Amino acid sequence: MRLYLDIGHEVTAGTFKARDRQLRIRLWELGLVHSLIIAIDRGQKLSNLKTSARSLGQFADKMDVHRPGKMVFMGHSFGAASIVQFIKSVYYANSPALKGLADPLFTPHRDSNLCAQITHENVVILLDMWCLPLFDPSTTALLELPLPAYDNVRGAPGGKAILAVDSEQFVKWSEHFHATARIVSKRPGQRVVSQEDFVNQATGAKMDPARFFWVHGSAHMNQSDFCVLFPWLTKKMFKAGHPEQVLRLNLRAQLQVLRENGVVVAETSAKDRVDDEREDANNRSSSHGSARASVDGEPELGHEKNCTRLSYDNTIFDMPDTIKAWGRVDIFGMGAESANFGRKTDGAKPMSNSASDQGTSATTSTNGGQGDLEISQETLAQQISV
Repeated sequence: MRLYLDIGHEVTAGTFKARDRQLRIRLWELGLVHSLIIAIDRGQKLSNLKTSARSLGQFADKMDVHRPGKMVFMGHSFGAASIVQFIKSVYYANSPALKGLADPLFTPHRDSNLCAQITHENVVILLDMWCLPLFDPSTTALLELPLPAYDNVRGAPGGKAILAVDSEQFVKWSEHFHATARIVSKRPGQRVVSQEDFVNQATGAKMDPARFFWVHGSAHMNQSDFCVLFPWLTKKMFKAGHPEQVLRLNLRAQLQVLRENGVVVAETSAKDRVDDEREDANNRSSSHGSARASVDGEPELGHEKNCTRLSYDNTIFDMPDTIKAWGRVDIFGMGAESANFGRKTDGAKPMSNSASDQGTSATTSTNGGQGDLEISQETLAQQISV
């Protein structure tokens, strides 16, 4: 009996087929997780728990999981790809665009709580997303649909509800870096991301692109706390350095994207802002955000100029050049290099003449770091979740 199936990372029909099988299991499990969370909040008694487990009754009526669009979806590596396919499969379940899928990855019941939950308002956070499974030619229909935040409906937040953070390893993996830019764009089926596409067709209003950042000197494993627990081992094996700094920056960005989308979260402490190079940066940030309203309509408490905690840490998004090792990615003009995974087609539409004239260079900026990170495809393959 084989307990582990080794699936390659090269682009072949067999790899895509195997990854699709995995995605079907993962998406089914995500549906089960949603059902379980609903049951826990409703106080339903669960019988399949260890007798030593703490009672889950303490969470009853404590979670905001019933109002549509309030759940936050987040994943790392293959987990991030799974989140993308899950969100799209549910949100567009009844879309004519998916009618042509011969074998859908996941088909929720149209009257389910899950379909009611996933709207254009759900925040999506993608950490070092592994994109190869998303470019399977058999699921091109899903690839061409944008994340729900970009839907052409009134109230759609656009890229403000999408956060992507890459490690330096994934940034240096050029074709994959460009693939990520496409996935978090408004028209992921297009080879090159065009600024002109970021318009809500229902209102005519411009939409912001996704918030896309990277951490200088970081490796794929840095996105988890494993590197904090075993720093010597992960640095030796995966070249994952400065684990605490990477997590600090990641968490600051995650907290801020939640705040900006009406989710009440803890303040950012001074200890977590040690990477800020300009002392006055966060003073301006706190002043700028002191009048923001919370999800319940109550204004947040204002902060004095020399506050030690921030209720609105907009420095992490608006002034990345003031933060050590933190870089912003401009996705406009990116995408063309994603056309070839392993020198084979990715199933995307052919590049049009207008797209080819836009250029393919990525604009990234960062403020300091810990030296260049040497990587190899073999090292990356070892770190990607299977």
